[in-house]
Amino acid sequence: MDEITDKIDLGAVGVWRHDRTEPGLAVALESLGYGTLWLGNVTDPELTEAERLLDATERLVLATGIVNIWSNPAEEIVRSYRRIAERHPDRFLLGIGAGHREITQEFVRPYRALNDYLDVLDAGGVPVARRALAALGPRVLRLAADRSAAAHRS
Repeated sequence: MDEITDKIDLGAVGVWRHDRTEPGLAVALESLGYGTLWLGNVTDPELTEAERLLDATERLVLATGIVNIWSNPAEEIVRSYRRIAERHPDRFLLGIGAGHREITQEFVRPYRALNDYLDVLDAGGVPVARRALAALGPRVLRLAADRSAAAHRS
């Protein structure tokens, strides 16, 4: 994939959903003029729900908020991102974050783990302009500024 430098237009107003979202809701949100649908708590590295919702809509941007780096291997996320971005250019924003680490027994500092994960995304061709980083503290906010299009704070 070529490096993309233009940020995605998220629109003026978006919706954040924690629960599974049916395509009919995505279509309704799009018809009402919402710009982005954020999917919380993404646990499927295939990003099946995101792709299904993009398939059902024409203009709505889909953003993950967030893909947990501890439970979703970066290599799998790269493959899923590339598949989705090829089918839906300019409509998918990959939001990642450290979330809760209790999913893994291995101790790795979250900041280092995020950097390592971003390295894999870089190597796999996931453009900086097509990703957001969950960031609460000052170090990760700086990391988000340097290595993503946006910081996702909730």
